[in-house]
Amino acid sequence: MLWFTCVNFSFFTFVNMTLPLYFYKTLFRNYNQFKCDQLYGRLLLEDKVHTLNHKLSHHLSIKNEGNSVESRIITSFNLGNGPIKILVWSQMHGNESTSTKAIYDFLNWVTLNSNVSNQNLTDLLQKVTLKIIPILNPDAAFKYTRFNANNVDLNRDAKLQSQPETKVLFSIVESFQPDLCLNMHGQRTIFSAGQKPVPATLSFLSASSTKDRRISEVRLKSMAIINQMNAMLQNFIPQHVGRYNDGFNINCTGDYLHSVGIPTVLFESGHYTNDYEREVVRKYTFLSLFKAIEFATNFGEINIDESVERNYNEIPENQELFVDVIVENLQINQEVKRVGIKYEESPEGSYVVFKPLVVEIADKSSFYGHTIIDASRTLNHFKFKDLKVGDEFPELKINENVFVKKFKI
Repeated sequence: MLWFTCVNFSFFTFVNMTLPLYFYKTLFRNYNQFKCDQLYGRLLLEDKVHTLNHKLSHHLSIKNEGNSVESRIITSFNLGNGPIKILVWSQMHGNESTSTKAIYDFLNWVTLNSNVSNQNLTDLLQKVTLKIIPILNPDAAFKYTRFNANNVDLNRDAKLQSQPETKVLFSIVESFQPDLCLNMHGQRTIFSAGQKPVPATLSFLSASSTKDRRISEVRLKSMAIINQMNAMLQNFIPQHVGRYNDGFNINCTGDYLHSVGIPTVLFESGHYTNDYEREVVRKYTFLSLFKAIEFATNFGEINIDESVERNYNEIPENQELFVDVIVENLQINQEVKRVGIKYEESPEGSYVVFKPLVVEIADKSSFYGHTIIDASRTLNHFKFKDLKVGDEFPELKINENVFVKKFKI
């Protein structure tokens, strides 16, 4: 398997570090060869992450950067010796694990290709120095919560730097002096890519650095990287890439880093059809991460012209247009209604439970649905006679098949 990986990638050489589309299609096709199967679904288990870190430490430089509120180690992997320094981190929010899986897949790809002396990898690591923090907020990650153990949102702590995890991150920024930061997050299923009924599978942001959202050279550099990722992704998930809102908040990490002159790209790994495990989205996140690193190798030679901002703004802006399920033709108190349902996520043991909650009861829904169900043939309308917004939606059975129910991943 390792030799096969080498053969597939050996046709490409990094000339000015620009890889052809076929390289990314090959990565996608061979994904299972380097995917970290230990990590699956939404809740990443602490013992499996520790085992994976130990395994990778035999091949990659690993460092304990500091500790979380509950004294868990914040780990970084350090690769390459090139002049372009890139800092990558994931899971500032503990319930956003998709990009963490993609990061570990990238580290595993590096390990496998190091073992077979892949010239492409050698050339890449001569161009860049990478410091990668797979899990910045481990207390929250292993409990599947957004905030850290002090109930603080780390992505609103950039200016104060009041939390141990934030202090670790900005201590690294000060000592490592990155040319580029990649701030990797996850996005809820509610987001569309623009006004169309298309889920935002990946979204990106070049954050504002001032209240008036002026376009600086730093923002343009981040935009240029986003444009490259978008152009690549359109070959895999056309129209499914969004642009996150750039409202300014100096407490947000990307806004703060742009304000001090460090290009920073926000990643938001979102939803793909029926992919509540985020196993499909992890692949596209991996490809985006790889593309960002590849393009950044030319950071000093990026041509910034008016097309950069124009192309960036042509990426459709995220809108909150989706619910998870729309149930049509449901009789509630002898009236036919459309019911909008969103799944509420909560950890339960080693799983994440998805509970269907009613968010809208209307004659005509104001949302698009990832799934649309016609309830006209159900025989148990009586179960829904007192249904109201905020309720957990009862199981809907049609012809002995249950279509809406609580599930866990």
